[in-house]
Amino acid sequence: MNINDTSMPDASRTTGTSLEHASFPHLSAIEWEALHRLAAVSGDAVTKTPLSGGTEEQQRLAAQEFMARELADLRQRVSTPTQTKNKSDIVKLDVSTYSGAGEGRRHLNRWFCEVDIAIEARQLSTELARTRFLLSKLAGKAKEWALGKLVTDVFCFPTMASMKADLRLAFAPPQDESVQRSAFLALKHGRMSMLEYIQRARHLVSCITTHPVHMATQVHVFISGMSAGYQRFYLTRKTPPTLEEGFAVALREDYSVTASQAFDVSRAPVPEPERMEVDAIQQFGGRRVPMSSARPPTASSTRRPRPMRCYRCGKPGHRAAICRAPAPMQANATVAYDVAAPKTGDNR
Repeated sequence: MNINDTSMPDASRTTGTSLEHASFPHLSAIEWEALHRLAAVSGDAVTKTPLSGGTEEQQRLAAQEFMARELADLRQRVSTPTQTKNKSDIVKLDVSTYSGAGEGRRHLNRWFCEVDIAIEARQLSTELARTRFLLSKLAGKAKEWALGKLVTDVFCFPTMASMKADLRLAFAPPQDESVQRSAFLALKHGRMSMLEYIQRARHLVSCITTHPVHMATQVHVFISGMSAGYQRFYLTRKTPPTLEEGFAVALREDYSVTASQAFDVSRAPVPEPERMEVDAIQQFGGRRVPMSSARPPTASSTRRPRPMRCYRCGKPGHRAAICRAPAPMQANATVAYDVAAPKTGDNR
């Protein structure tokens, strides 16, 4: 291949040499083109030296080294836009503030976990950005404490870990983990629901991070603190390996027991009394008309309505309870009259 080949016009103009590819049969077409690109980038003397006085291995090595550099540059150019694209995936999460005072303040372990999640979502990579973000979420006494330290020493918070450690020393209650450990070991189910009992156990375990309780001890404390019942009996027979698995089994068994108590399928339904025609009445035109006479019987009904007749006046269409006719006199009725007492001398 001639150096002045039309396939590589730029390289031929740059090198200005009359060397041809036929003079170097040990070089492949790809290696020869790589040498042309090397001459175009670095100059004519860089390629003329190995082609004129170098061995075949040196010529081939020069071409391969240049191709390796080209590949590395290409990979770097491809990876750079990917990092820029990831910055568009930033999620700004809301983080609660920490004041360091009050009975309702959050535990530092839980608040630090919330801050770490927000920092990861915002993709804050430098320690300065992380410490400033943590500082922005302080309030009250905690913020006054942090600003006071920054006024005296600008570099008092070099890393995120050191700032967390200083916050623990300043605002964490003394012997906090010992108190939380004692509360967890003495945890009892009591009158709490199963979900409340599980949440209480999870909260106490999350507060013990420096010297965590062994997993087997956690499971034992959780099962032994449960109230006597089917849930505890099931977990005692089949002890779960982790505390979270114990939580899942306890919730499932508690739901099964609650559902079985709410609906007993073995209990037969109690028969209800049927409505009588006397009670099935409605107001119609100022008179109470039985529903059986007001509505035509359905085709599925096996009972046929009987004609209603008043036993007081003998007329149909109403009952004796609402009849206004006078009661009939009996033919064989007897009338008893009071007999006058005989007169005596005392009655005169």
